[in-house]
Amino acid sequence: MNTSITIITLSLIVGAQFLAGAQAQTPAAGPSVEEVIQHCEYKPVGDDQKARMTLINKNKEGLERKSIYRRFLRFYGGDDNQVLEKMLLFAEYPQDSAGIGFMRWEYVPEANRPPDQWLYTPSLRNVRRISVRDAGESFLGSTLALGDIGVRGIKQDKHTYLGIHRQGQKEYYVIESIPQEENAIYSKRVSYYAKTPEWSQCYKEAVQYFDPKGFRLKTQLIRWQQVNGAWIWAHVEVLNHQTEQLSIFDLDEIELNTGLKDSLFDERVLRRGLDKIRE
Repeated sequence: MNTSITIITLSLIVGAQFLAGAQAQTPAAGPSVEEVIQHCEYKPVGDDQKARMTLINKNKEGLERKSIYRRFLRFYGGDDNQVLEKMLLFAEYPQDSAGIGFMRWEYVPEANRPPDQWLYTPSLRNVRRISVRDAGESFLGSTLALGDIGVRGIKQDKHTYLGIHRQGQKEYYVIESIPQEENAIYSKRVSYYAKTPEWSQCYKEAVQYFDPKGFRLKTQLIRWQQVNGAWIWAHVEVLNHQTEQLSIFDLDEIELNTGLKDSLFDERVLRRGLDKIRE
């Protein structure tokens, strides 16, 4: 595979300090909020992906738990009954979790419909549907919430361009986004998009999340890789400042545009498990 990797040096400690004290310069004439979000937030992702996802959760005492999943992802773009994407996860490690399956169907923001989710537990040999009652519920026990892994439409938030933040030799567009829905899990998000000579190379490098009372809750740092023109995250660190829990996600063994069929994303596949997919 011809893979070119965008190298971004990300240190959680340095990054958190940088974001904690980040103050954007007073906005001057520049790109509109819509331009920044359209070019830097919504990147080409290909038609489908296969990958190995490693998750490490660390608590404030430094104890950690490592999990490995095999991830299958297919993108629809809203063409099929307003489905945006479908994801299938199978746990491979640790051994006591091997075989657990998770499936999620995400819909376009305009559908105003929560994701559909299913969980397969091998020991019980059953698939149960999981209702998304709380978008703040943890994703796989990590510091990411279920609401964080979905795609938000540009009209779901009120966006304000805060200006340019300079950090060393790099510059960032800084945008504040305030949710428009009632009882949102965050009062606001502040996103940092790397300012690049070409819009095609602009990307989101960091996000700060603020709780409903306005206190800083989480910092997320992202390193991206480009695979045959598609933008795929390679490494994500999410620190919860209030609980001091850290989650680290890594994605590798990536295969792009393999022709995954819609029939893969079905309850019967959850029951059959990963070994049957590989046959």
